[in-house]
Amino acid sequence: MLSGLSKLLDKAFILGFFLPALLGFTGFLAANADIPAFCDLLLKATSDSDKVGSLFSFLIIVWVLSLILLVLNNWFYQVLEGYKWPFNREAWKRDERNRRNRQLDLIERLRTELATENSTIERLKASKESLEYRKAESNRATVRARLYRNQERNARDFPRHENLVLPTAFGNTLRAFEGYSSEVYKVDSIFVWPRLLAVIPKDYQAIIADARAPVDFLVGLVVLGTFTSIFTLVRAIDIWLADGLAGNYLLADLFQNAAIAAAIAAIAYRLAILEARSWGDVVKSAFDLYLPALAEKLGFVLPTSQAAQREFWAAWSTQFRFHAPANTAWWTRIKPVTPAATTKADWEATDSAGESDEVRGG
Repeated sequence: MLSGLSKLLDKAFILGFFLPALLGFTGFLAANADIPAFCDLLLKATSDSDKVGSLFSFLIIVWVLSLILLVLNNWFYQVLEGYKWPFNREAWKRDERNRRNRQLDLIERLRTELATENSTIERLKASKESLEYRKAESNRATVRARLYRNQERNARDFPRHENLVLPTAFGNTLRAFEGYSSEVYKVDSIFVWPRLLAVIPKDYQAIIADARAPVDFLVGLVVLGTFTSIFTLVRAIDIWLADGLAGNYLLADLFQNAAIAAAIAAIAYRLAILEARSWGDVVKSAFDLYLPALAEKLGFVLPTSQAAQREFWAAWSTQFRFHAPANTAWWTRIKPVTPAATTKADWEATDSAGESDEVRGG
């Protein structure tokens, strides 16, 4: 129990869940400070009178909210990725596919342009000092840089296959790095990842947690900012419909606060996409570095050729996903290490060492 409690005090939890809960709850109270109970709670938490007791109550609420964010974290991710309502729209998926296709069209045009520049340089290689040749070389360098930049962006922003595209940019960024292990190693990342964690050293697990924490933080801000915006907007509309112009003195503040909360949620969403790319780089590195250790842990020598390695991991991925035992007859098992047989000479050497220790007072 104490070890579990320590995880609720580590850096990843504080940054990923406690801080967004603190900022989100404070912002929610401030946006709706016209409600006496909210205003009273906010003032007591920041005033000097009875500061310790009020601040403690405030932090308890924030702590509970941070635990709620932790428990519902996977669900929030699925919503923002586009697996669940309200973002699982087929029209949004078409838009993301079109955005991916435009990116691929640009890459193809740059490849064609690069091939043209290469042909020009090949044609002018006899006159390397000419102005036309130097211009062609400069153009080739520019086109190549644009091509590589767009290829990298496409690999980090979209899954490799069109049928895997999700309705949101955030979802496609996550799916892009989730598909890396499958594309390179034939490893199903969803089902292999829990096994891989068992062989990843604690220090690298900490690096992964640190890389994910900013994404959790920003996802929490998206959720709480959106909730604050909707709650405040509904209250503003309700007051407008009930009091008409009589409530106009309050309406401007409520509409403004709802807009600010929505803007914060939108900015946090865009930043979450950027941070997810960095998190994905760390996760992809984990597969590159520790898949051989997982193979050894499974009791097999990882094949040397890339093709054989892909067959090896495809078989294990099938077992992990469908519970269909992998055919291990083709793979080389690791021979168990057996202790060497103890000879009479070894016993005599041990006895001699024991007598020497007694002589030295050991």
